[in-house]
Amino acid sequence: MLVLVLLGCAIAVTALLVQAGLPVPAALTLGLLVVGGATTAVERRMGRSAPVLGITFLSLSGLAGIAAAVRGLPQVNGWVVGLGTLALEIGALIGVLKLYRHLAGQAGSVVRRRLAYARGWHFEPRATVPVPGPRTASRLKSVPSDATETTGTDVVRATINALTVTLFDRSRPGAHPGEPGQTVWLVHLPVPLPYFSPEDALAGSDVARILMTTQARSVASGVGFPRSWWIEGGYLCCVYGDGTRGAAAQLVAEYAERLTALAAAFPWPELAPYATVAG
Repeated sequence: MLVLVLLGCAIAVTALLVQAGLPVPAALTLGLLVVGGATTAVERRMGRSAPVLGITFLSLSGLAGIAAAVRGLPQVNGWVVGLGTLALEIGALIGVLKLYRHLAGQAGSVVRRRLAYARGWHFEPRATVPVPGPRTASRLKSVPSDATETTGTDVVRATINALTVTLFDRSRPGAHPGEPGQTVWLVHLPVPLPYFSPEDALAGSDVARILMTTQARSVASGVGFPRSWWIEGGYLCCVYGDGTRGAAAQLVAEYAERLTALAAAFPWPELAPYATVAG
C-alpha cells in the first residue's frame, strides 16, 4: 500500500513537471528522484539502517534517466549514452548510500547525546570501558576472552537508583559509520560476586537464594525487563542486539532504569560473605 502511495506521488510530480513543459522522460526521472530523495530522508529520520523504499525509487529514477538521456541525445549511439548514464547513476547511488549511512551514524550519536544531557548524565563519543570477565567478553563483538577493557562508542555514565551504570555500543571491525552495533549496560555493583545468571536460580545455589528475593523477582519478572542479563564480578550486565542493530534511545534509558532497580533490590549485607569468591 505504501509503495502505491509513493508511486502515486511520483506520478503527480511528473504530471506537474510535464505541465511545466518538461519532456515526459525527464519529468518522470525528476518525479521519481524527488519521491526517492524525500522517502530516503524520512527513512533516515526513522532510524532505518537501510532505506529500502528510498533506494527503490532512486533506482527507478536512474532507469528513467537512462531513457531520458538516450532520447535527448539521438545523435549519439544509444548504448554509449545508456552505459555512460548508468555508470554515473551507479556512482551517485553509491555516494548517496555512503552519505546516508554516515548521517545515520551521526543521528544515532546525537540522539544518545541529547538523552544523556537531558537527564544530567555524562556522555562521551568514544571511551575505554570495562569488560567484567571472559563470559561477558564472549558475548561482545570482537572482544578477546582475556580482555579487561575495550573501547565503547556513544558511552553514557549515569547514576540511577543510587547505582552507577555505564552503557555503550560495540560494532564489528570495519563497520561503516551508520551501522549500529550491540548496546551494552554495565551496572556497577557494591561488591563483586560470583558469576550468576537467571538460569542459575533454578539450580538453587546459595547465592541464587540470597540474590533473588521477593522484591528482586518482582523487578526481574516485570513487563519489559531485559530477557537476558547476568552478573560477572562487579557488574550486572546486559547486551541488546546481535552485532548489527543496537538499542533505540528510549530502550537505552528504560533498560538502565530497570537493571539498576534490580541491582538495588539485592540484599547487599547478606551478599558480603560471597564478595571474596569473585575477588
